[in-house]
Amino acid sequence: MTVKTRQTGHNEELIPLRSIPGVNVFQYPPAMPAGPGAKEQFAGNLALTQRLAQGEEFTMFVSIPYCKVRCNSCPYFKAKMPKGAGYDFLDPYVSALETQMAAYAQTERFRSGTLAAIYMGGGTASLLSADQVRRIVGFAKSAFRTSAGMEITLEGNPSDFNRAYYAEVVSHGINRLSIGYQSADSDILVDKLGSPHNASEGLRSLQDAIQAGFRTVNVDMLYGIPGQKLEQWQRDLGIVIGLGPESVTTYSYIVYGNTVAELRIRKGTLDAQIDDDEKHRWYLYTKGTFEDNGYVLYKKGHFIRPGHPQAYSDLSYRVGTESLGIGAGAYSFVNGYLFMSVGNPKKFTTDMERGLFTAADFQSSQANTDARMAKYLMHSVATGTIDVQEFRVMFGTDPRNVYRAIFEEMSAKGLTESGDGSISMTDRGTRWQQNIMSAFYHEGLRRA
Repeated sequence: MTVKTRQTGHNEELIPLRSIPGVNVFQYPPAMPAGPGAKEQFAGNLALTQRLAQGEEFTMFVSIPYCKVRCNSCPYFKAKMPKGAGYDFLDPYVSALETQMAAYAQTERFRSGTLAAIYMGGGTASLLSADQVRRIVGFAKSAFRTSAGMEITLEGNPSDFNRAYYAEVVSHGINRLSIGYQSADSDILVDKLGSPHNASEGLRSLQDAIQAGFRTVNVDMLYGIPGQKLEQWQRDLGIVIGLGPESVTTYSYIVYGNTVAELRIRKGTLDAQIDDDEKHRWYLYTKGTFEDNGYVLYKKGHFIRPGHPQAYSDLSYRVGTESLGIGAGAYSFVNGYLFMSVGNPKKFTTDMERGLFTAADFQSSQANTDARMAKYLMHSVATGTIDVQEFRVMFGTDPRNVYRAIFEEMSAKGLTESGDGSISMTDRGTRWQQNIMSAFYHEGLRRA
């Protein structure tokens, strides 16, 4: 295999230790707006008549694109649930999801592969009724070949959950729950975040979830929220760890542009955030606290009890398996192409009625070997460890030969340390993790 090494001039930095624009490693290669007529023509790129290797695994993301409210700095909001709307409002949309799944299941490509993980997210997937969850899971299981013990995640908001709902969705096959707990402080939730739930709802919902029989309960938490104090964050950690969920994901809060949070900070009605160095100190405290309580680092900010990794994340991002995005605004990765379904849920439903199951608002170029290697390395950096041997098996070469200058600079700056067959991020490396990932991001795609 012939590869090109990434080199640099003597004084050029590939990994500057200063704030630089981040890159979106989850949407890689980057998808661009589809041109006129491209939505209908795009299906030909996907090689849907070609079979996957026997038993080759793929994943599925099911998008429920509605929310009750738009939180103060949420980048995932797609559409607001009409006021007073009940579960029946989503019935036509669920039927459209079934139509899209059926269309993919009838292709040679996905009839031959094995569905290994489903993630039902949003928006807010918990706006579905338990019976609608049953319909989606049951349809996927009947339409595709599935792996034994397939991971099926349902993501949602605490205010939508109760014991009866949990019992029903567990019986329908949901074995992993991801709950948007965020904070134990009602002022943080209601005023700072604009969340649709309060602290008492969050605590009740989390306690009930842990007792409900899920294989894994994941708790989403936020730190570095404008106005949040370290003491509040420490209390949040103590409450969640004390309840003992199998998985906790801690996110550094981002204030996105043109959001309520940004406007309030500019007006002075919301405190400015702590800086990135202070956020990193909070992160190191968080990491140490989880490790002291029996959790292991799965990837930056994501801590698990041994035996509870997330199959969807590992397969879709680090390994780079094919992935079907089902629903409005969902991303797929098929035959090396990343593409996003039509974002408007009403237009999506119409497209499904017309048979346009691959119609996409955004489409990428085809990922070549260089792009696949970069994707693997960026997501390995996110986990904190690059498995050199696995890279060799997947790509037939040593990553240090392909990206020699980057690896030399990481080592020289104390960002990594080498072990037996692996390269791990140091604490200093985790501080500059986004910058390291940016260094692997292909320059030609960055300019696309």
